[in-house]
Amino acid sequence: MLPLFEDATNDLIALQDGDAKKALGMALAYMSGCTKDQMANRSLLSGQEKFITFQMNLETTFNGVGLVWNILRRYLPESMTQGIAGMRALASMNGAAFDVEEHHVESFEDIFNHAKDSGNKMDFTIHRCLTLPDLLDKDGGVSGYAGGGYGG
Repeated sequence: MLPLFEDATNDLIALQDGDAKKALGMALAYMSGCTKDQMANRSLLSGQEKFITFQMNLETTFNGVGLVWNILRRYLPESMTQGIAGMRALASMNGAAFDVEEHHVESFEDIFNHAKDSGNKMDFTIHRCLTLPDLLDKDGGVSGYAGGGYGG
């Protein structure tokens, strides 16, 4: 341990009733700027807070994300589609990834679950992304990360 931080380290561990693991976690949270009980949701596309990344997979390939926008507009109210950002085609050209504003996520999922449960013929699936899929770069190449930011 560095002597310069020894007193502060001992004080921090004492504040956590001798729990060094808890003290380390507290120090890391402080250094990272995360002092809330729960980290904010962030887009996988852009890293922007309060956005959740979704992926739509189609049964066929397409030439552009306009088809995905048309599907979203068919099912969602305009107020929700206006908040969708960062639309990027999948490298496989059979879908897209995009961000939904956090406050719309529950309604967004409900709308598509209800449509599926109602027996509507849907030639696509939508799910929340846990990892970023392979995306088509704006120049036509494949990328595992895409900087989002534009929407429809």
